[in-house]
Amino acid sequence: MSVKIGTNGVEISRVAAAAAAVAAGAATRADRDNPINQSELAANLAQGIEVSLSRPQNIKKTKRLLWVDDTPSNNDYLVRAFRDLGVDVVLAKSTQEGENALASESFDVVITDMSRPPEGEAGLAFAKKIREMGIKIPIIIYASYWASQHKGQESNFGVSLITNDPSAVYSEVLKRMLGS
Repeated sequence: MSVKIGTNGVEISRVAAAAAAVAAGAATRADRDNPINQSELAANLAQGIEVSLSRPQNIKKTKRLLWVDDTPSNNDYLVRAFRDLGVDVVLAKSTQEGENALASESFDVVITDMSRPPEGEAGLAFAKKIREMGIKIPIIIYASYWASQHKGQESNFGVSLITNDPSAVYSEVLKRMLGS
């Protein structure tokens, strides 16, 4: 059973299913060295669901997300969760592919990993290039070790979020896309 909010709103069952996919992905991504903070996971998922349900009028227009990662299969559960909510997710495997997509299409949010051949900090270089192109768009750096070392330093890098937590990515994307 699902409950639809608004005439063109989001179905609660779709939001809950997307949140469940993110939680499952977080559990599979966690390891002994980086255990899941259950409270933070629950809070981020709840915030994402709350944003989805409190702003159904903004879902009428298809939202677009550009995700740059040389190993896109690492993000399958999040990509599926966003697509289940009606977000058009465009995947790029290189910085050049990401730049080409941004030059020819418009997006609501960009997610980038950090390390891509040949550069160890390709995500930062990509964020800088986006700003040089004059594009004002939320940028999320979603990386494991690098993010754990730089979390909270978003303003230093001109990005919206630095994280290694999939539930934080989920929550931030929904906030940025549905809150605009």
